[in-house]
Amino acid sequence: MKFDFKIIGLDLLKKKCEKSTIQEPVNEGIRKIAIWMQKTVMVSTPVDTGRLRSSTTLQFIGDTAKIGTNVQYAQYVEYGTKYMEPRYVKEGGSGRILGTGPFTRAMELLQGKIKDFLNEIGKAIEVKFG
Repeated sequence: MKFDFKIIGLDLLKKKCEKSTIQEPVNEGIRKIAIWMQKTVMVSTPVDTGRLRSSTTLQFIGDTAKIGTNVQYAQYVEYGTKYMEPRYVKEGGSGRILGTGPFTRAMELLQGKIKDFLNEIGKAIEVKFG
């Protein structure tokens, strides 16, 4: 037995997936996700003096975004110590929630939003593809 089949629209799909078609919308999507992450980390960072919160930086290198801080005690807030649990604050809240640091909290929240971000990227690719 022999089967032949043809995928209709394969050439169109290949064109749609070309780097030139998707690169700009993907980069813009990465930029939006990174900005959202930075804001979420900053809002989730507990404040005593404000130094840690204000030190949270966002850097774009090619198609990569890096969010971080150079404050040395950030790792203790994020991961805790044997004397202190990791902690974050909810947006608009003043109480500290123990067990999770601000970067981890932002990643948890991103899981609930990533589908929206990906849909937005997909729509931007559709618009660019025209």
